[in-house]
Amino acid sequence: MTIGKFAALMSLPVLLALGACDDSAAEKAANVSENPGERESLIATLDGVRELSTAAAMLKQAGLEKALNGPAPYTLFVPTDEAFKAVDADTLARLNNDEGRPELIALLRYHIAPGVVTQEDLMSAIDGAGGTAELANVAQGMLAFSKQGERVAIGSGDQAAMIVGAPIETSNGVIYSIDRLIAPQE
Repeated sequence: MTIGKFAALMSLPVLLALGACDDSAAEKAANVSENPGERESLIATLDGVRELSTAAAMLKQAGLEKALNGPAPYTLFVPTDEAFKAVDADTLARLNNDEGRPELIALLRYHIAPGVVTQEDLMSAIDGAGGTAELANVAQGMLAFSKQGERVAIGSGDQAAMIVGAPIETSNGVIYSIDRLIAPQE
């Protein structure tokens, strides 16, 4: 994907309908890459990745399962279970009940971008844009990406989330594991 196409992807209007197995993320990524015709949807793939089970449950709790199982492609930046351990227990409890559902939806939308952004697209965009690239998320915000050594950061400073492991391609998108939650912008 050229930088121009990446920029066009970033400016797309965004609408999102609101409404574990033993494989590791690396094994899951390898398995889906070998059989592209047999890839599962985003949600079905998340259900099969042990270290992303908390995020999978939260996406379902938020009612986003139908949209993420549909034909529209998305790129997900999914916090690992370890990332959720850093979140205050009271906050997690609030997000996982009916009263906290609107807040949960708002939080999760920051982790979802429309379209498919491959690792190669992301790296090319960062390199071509002088070290930082932006991508629109479905919360109508922007995610800023930069390289920190060999790793890719989302955000800046001490609060930046880092992409960990290989991306996982699915039938309707791609999943990147990240080491912390992306905080909604004020």
